[in-house]
Amino acid sequence: MNRCAPTFVVSTGRCATTLLGLFLNADDSSLALNEGQLRDVHSQGPQILPALTLENRLAYEQPALAADILREKRLPQIRELIEQKALTHFVEIAYYYSPFVAALRTIFPESKLLFIHRDGRDFVRSAYVDEVPDPMPVGYLDPRPLHPVERYVAMGRLAPTPEAPDAARWEHFSPFEKNVWLWAETNRIIRDGLTTWPSDAVLTMPMHRMVTPEGLVEIADFLDMDRSLSQASTLLETKVNARKSRVLPHWTQWDETLRTQFKALGQDMLQTLGYATDAPWTVSR
Repeated sequence: MNRCAPTFVVSTGRCATTLLGLFLNADDSSLALNEGQLRDVHSQGPQILPALTLENRLAYEQPALAADILREKRLPQIRELIEQKALTHFVEIAYYYSPFVAALRTIFPESKLLFIHRDGRDFVRSAYVDEVPDPMPVGYLDPRPLHPVERYVAMGRLAPTPEAPDAARWEHFSPFEKNVWLWAETNRIIRDGLTTWPSDAVLTMPMHRMVTPEGLVEIADFLDMDRSLSQASTLLETKVNARKSRVLPHWTQWDETLRTQFKALGQDMLQTLGYATDAPWTVSR
């Protein structure tokens, strides 16, 4: 690519990455997309790149296809965008890149990767909602007729493969348990994919640092982008993509059933990512 190498941002979703996209989109020579889309504070803009929502599950179930999918549906499109817009920085932020992490390095060998992770107990609270329709469908919902967008996202959502240890129990899992599994498994495959990347091409950051002026500027510095603490502070004063309500109480108030279910499916990953797991489950900062 003539002018810049792309950057990809991966997470489970519900990690404030819409806000990150707005921060990185602050000049005409930079383009940051969320799931292929250009977004504003209060609205979704045009779909610049085709979403890889369905390919998310396909690449998870058949990893050998991941590189070919990127070669067809990202490589020429990103090259064209960079050339047409004379970009110095191109960033795509997407939860659906989690099963593509290793393939991204193969197809875009000069690229950088940013991994944002969130405490799984906070993720499940944000992913599990009772809004109808869910305006930001990421996690598993209670059984009900789905809105077309919810149905489309559900078709690409990760679920255990037939040979996976949790496959036999999956139909008996509650939506809460499915979301814990989704959080842990998404982080697992991201971390597995990162083993193919050189350390200087990757930045890993917890969400609670990313949503600070210092965290946002650290990301900009990693990407060689000129952004200031004052720009970050101003943006952080605006709520972006925030949930209006929560079904689940804060996890310090969970009953023993919820705690036991979370620990069975998510405790190992919680510890791996550096979050405290002892009572009262205080987040590591």
